[in-house]
Amino acid sequence: MKRRVMRCGYLLLLLCTSLNAAVMMQVDPPRIKPGETVRLTLTLNEVKDRVVPDLTSVRKDFNVIGTQRTVNYTVVNGQAQSLSQWIIILMPKRTGQLTIPSIPIGSDKTPEKVVMVADAPTGNSAGQSSGGSGAPDSQEDAVLLKTEISDAHPYVNQEVIYSVKLYTSRRLLDADYEPPQVKNALIIPLGNADRSQVNKNGIEYMVETIQYAIFPQKSGSLTITPPRFSALVFDMVPGKVQREGKPLTLNVKAAVQGGAKTPWLPAKQLQLTEHYDKSAKTIEQGGMLTRTVTLKAVGVPAQLLPPFTWDSPDTFSVYPEKPVESTVYQHGDIVGSVTVKLSYLFNQSGRVDIPEVKLPWFNTVTGQSQMVTLPAQTIMVKGQAKASGPAGLKASASQGTSVAKMSATMASPLKIRMHLARYQRVAWAWWVALGFALLWLLTLLAWWCSRRASGRGNKLSDARKRLRQACLANDAGAAKDALLAWGKQIWPDKSCMNLDDVAHGVTYEPLKRAIHQLSQWLYQKPNNDDLLKAKSDVKPIQSAVSQDDVQPMTPQETRRDDWQGNDLWRCFLAQPADKKKFKKSPTNPLPNLIP
Repeated sequence: MKRRVMRCGYLLLLLCTSLNAAVMMQVDPPRIKPGETVRLTLTLNEVKDRVVPDLTSVRKDFNVIGTQRTVNYTVVNGQAQSLSQWIIILMPKRTGQLTIPSIPIGSDKTPEKVVMVADAPTGNSAGQSSGGSGAPDSQEDAVLLKTEISDAHPYVNQEVIYSVKLYTSRRLLDADYEPPQVKNALIIPLGNADRSQVNKNGIEYMVETIQYAIFPQKSGSLTITPPRFSALVFDMVPGKVQREGKPLTLNVKAAVQGGAKTPWLPAKQLQLTEHYDKSAKTIEQGGMLTRTVTLKAVGVPAQLLPPFTWDSPDTFSVYPEKPVESTVYQHGDIVGSVTVKLSYLFNQSGRVDIPEVKLPWFNTVTGQSQMVTLPAQTIMVKGQAKASGPAGLKASASQGTSVAKMSATMASPLKIRMHLARYQRVAWAWWVALGFALLWLLTLLAWWCSRRASGRGNKLSDARKRLRQACLANDAGAAKDALLAWGKQIWPDKSCMNLDDVAHGVTYEPLKRAIHQLSQWLYQKPNNDDLLKAKSDVKPIQSAVSQDDVQPMTPQETRRDDWQGNDLWRCFLAQPADKKKFKKSPTNPLPNLIP
């Protein structure tokens, strides 16, 4: 019994000693190769929230990829215990034997550790383009990159399919891909990447295949710079992988020349077609015929197809338009096509032969030279009818002259359409400019009318104010001037030279008599009976006039020898709103004597 108690006490002592240890550090794995990472685990027997490892000394030989912290709490025999761990992922900056220095963490330090970074790959791992061996969960087998070509001995301008296959078995982050490059050659990507799934050495891979079409432009040895791929493997221990394809070399053969003027055209398939806009074989002299020729090649882009040459004899003229090029990707190959439209103008009557078109090409599938041909076409050109006698000779001469002028001055259909399009654009621009000019003139006219109306309204209001002030001040001369200004604004088509002209235009009788009373007062002594009569005429309408517009008459103003303007102002305000315009009187070259 005592022995058992002693053994338990010894075990508890060891456990306490281990729990009281400062910091423990573990390195996994101790031997790596360039590009791989090492996992550093720091274990503390106490949880200190504000304590973090100081990695300043570690950054000299290593790059810190990431850090992670975990905390565990346990209860043993009623006593709580805590355990804190720091996981640090490091990537070496150089090869050889590297020492991980002591890492301070709080008041404690970790011991030093040694990591071996080998120059050559360790184990039985395969190269970059091999399937790889070893454990299925190793980062070496997480990413594989392979490259291959369809033909290592092509001809100049022959299509070579370059395939890149990327095998991935893990989830990747921050992937970076650099495509292949090649000098003295044209390289074209073929569509999007093709994805598939394969099992290789017991590992399931997702395969992405990217294809390129390479067209060498120079004979001899041609090296293709392989693509490069780098990414971060997402795992318990993240690691960065870098892969590069195997360099491949093309031994390009020179073109098989058939002649100095014969174009070199290697292709898998070639097709040459034509189409005429008229099926009839007869056409009148001076008429035109449109022909469309299309060249389609498999394994050749449109920019590498040879240009066409067209013969133009004396019997007709040929006007080719600008070729239309197209390059598409179909069934794993580049397909290029060139379409050109030609217009034939027949200058002479009789039988006209459009010569055949021959195009030699090299079949890369059979390795033999072949020829495509467009057959010749015969067109009967009818001359215009001729009349007998001198008149007929003149007609034929004039017709011949017109045909010659037409053939000499008439441009190609493309130029004609260009001139028509240019004329339409110019005409459209002129119409737009004319529309803007018209809108500007209408705006200017509306502005002028508004200014004129506002000016006339201001003058009319000013005349009313002047009349009111003159009437309230019993100023007969000022009242006359205000009435004349008011009449000129009311009847602009009749010049108001005197008060009689104004009174002639007024239809309200009390106002007319008040104006006559003003005129008599100005040029003769007023009659008291007339003044009393004018006042009696105003009495029925006094209720319609505001008391603010009429000032009370002072004893001085009631004198019979002074002109009183209140009666005129009351009549002016009481006149109906629908004033009739001034009626023109017979033309009189001499103005009235009374102003």
